Parts: sequence; C-alpha cells; structure tokens
Amino acid sequence: MKIKQKRTIGNWGRCRGLTDAYIQAAVLVLGYVYSKELVTDPLAFEEFIHKYKVIFNYPDENNAENEVQNYISELKGIVNRFL
Repeated sequence: MKIKQKRTIGNWGRCRGLTDAYIQAAVLVLGYVYSKELVTDPLAFEEFIHKYKVIFNYPDENNAENEVQNYISELKGIVNRFL
C-alpha cells in the first residue's frame, strides 16, 4: 500500500474534502489492521486519530499545512509496521 504525498494543500477552506480523505485513509489502514487482528487493543491508535482529526478540522489554529508531512510519515510507519 502506497501513500502519496500531497505537494501543497493551499487554501484549507476549499480543501475540506482533502482533509476528510486524509482521515479516511487512516480509517481504511487501521480498519485493515484491526480486521486482521494484528492489534487487539481498540484504543491503540486513538491518539493518532484524535490528533490529526483536530489538526485537520481546525487547520488555521493548528498549522495544518506543516502537519501534513507528519501525518503521512506516521501513517506510513503504521503501514510499514503492520502490512
């Protein structure tokens, strides 16, 4: 599974669908991890999901444009660890 890096996010107000796509990517990856019982703790990724949900839902307050690379790196780490 490859995760493509978005070069620039631009105006976050117009990219709401993109932020939702980032969250959905995590849901898909984590859903797979749980479905294969690679992780049994239901809260194992709670901090990851909550952290980026807040960042992407409140981009101006959380410097979201700079957090995109961190998100991609963390999600890649999860993919590499379990898939």
